[in-house]
Amino acid sequence: MYETEKLRLTHDALLERIKKHLPELEDLQKRMNDMQEAGVYQFYHSDPRTYGLQYFTEQAVSLFRTIASHDGNLSLLFELVIREGTNRTTDLVQRKIWIQDAAPIVAAFFHAHYFVKQHVRYARELTASPDTLQPGWAAILCLYGLR
Repeated sequence: MYETEKLRLTHDALLERIKKHLPELEDLQKRMNDMQEAGVYQFYHSDPRTYGLQYFTEQAVSLFRTIASHDGNLSLLFELVIREGTNRTTDLVQRKIWIQDAAPIVAAFFHAHYFVKQHVRYARELTASPDTLQPGWAAILCLYGLR
């Protein structure tokens, strides 16, 4: 088997795992879409409810790890963004440095939301991995260390 055929099989297997989780991804996308408007407002209003975005980020990451197959490994860059924007708690001291504390939460949410949207899009559109690499599909491959 040629390397490109092996790669195609790997990409097709990933697409099938994504399709298997499409109902969960669609539900999460809807909830994240709804939360995005409130979350951005809360950030600019210095509202501690911004910290609630972490819940959705963590749900997305958990689902991506399930899709990742046996090892659950994700892109190191993505992991860094997520690590910086999760496991944060509110307190009065941190509110004094709001931008430093809350901006990573919003950034992690946006990255996770982006990937949820791409998973849903390509699970709906593709029947096999594409011959011509599209940016969203390429990003998904990067997320799973396949590009």
